Amino acid sequence: LEPVSSFRLSREQRRLRAARTCYDHLAGQLGVGIAERFLDENWTDAHLSHVTPAGVDALHTHFGIAPDRLDAPGSRRPLLRPCRDWTEQRDHLAGRVGALIADAALSNGWVIRKAGSRGLTISAVGQEAFRRVRIDVHSGFGESASSS
Repeated sequence: LEPVSSFRLSREQRRLRAARTCYDHLAGQLGVGIAERFLDENWTDAHLSHVTPAGVDALHTHFGIAPDRLDAPGSRRPLLRPCRDWTEQRDHLAGRVGALIADAALSNGWVIRKAGSRGLTISAVGQEAFRRVRIDVHSGFGESASSS
């Protein structure tokens, strides 16, 4: 991150750290929080390389991702892989699963893109959705949709 030279830049840096896209998946504190939930609940193996049957159920129950969407015959893209988060220095979820979760969060209005930025704002509905899955979205985690 660049040194802070204005309040606006500081706010954007906080947004990027809280929630952003990394290619086509979620990153920042939100992305890492999702990965940690997957690990804590044994929805994935310890290497973030395999989704367990409980993980398939969780993807459907909590993110609305039908199990058949995990299949991609002929795809060279891995179903799941870790991606090191540059602000948190821990892994978030990448691969098809990471992209499907990001797509669900965007299409359900849980996160909102900021034009011209990878930064995301976690909406009120998103805060509630992530809390239901017990993903920590504490008050400093992104900005409310009304402050963007």
